[in-house]
Amino acid sequence: MSIVLKSKASLVGKDKMHILSKLKSGFDLPVELARTRRDRPTPLLDEEELKAAITQICGVPAEELLGILSLPVNLEHLRGILHLSIVYANEVLAKEPQKPSAAASHKTTDQAAGPSGVGSSAARAVEEGVQEASPMHLEP
Repeated sequence: MSIVLKSKASLVGKDKMHILSKLKSGFDLPVELARTRRDRPTPLLDEEELKAAITQICGVPAEELLGILSLPVNLEHLRGILHLSIVYANEVLAKEPQKPSAAASHKTTDQAAGPSGVGSSAARAVEEGVQEASPMHLEP
């Protein structure tokens, strides 16, 4: 099963040294490379498509990333950066706190007030004889 770039995964504005250090350390490309789309295997992408995908994910041109490492721009290095970028972008996305959906955060006053018309969830809980749990505090 191949790894595919998730729709909101991105490294724009994020540190890319993890990718560069892995590539510089002699990273061996896996047999099955991560893909930008499920229906488009990375080995089928030409040099320009690879560069465009890297720029889109990283927000930095591939030539600039490879230049930091003094590596030539070739298919092997481009595929390596793209693969590592997809894997890392998916990991970064998975670690980011999930934002509530717009529908969940835009309740009307009547919905928030509930059937008794009391607007506070704590007041409703007291009214219903339910103990309110303290809010959770998540680390960023």
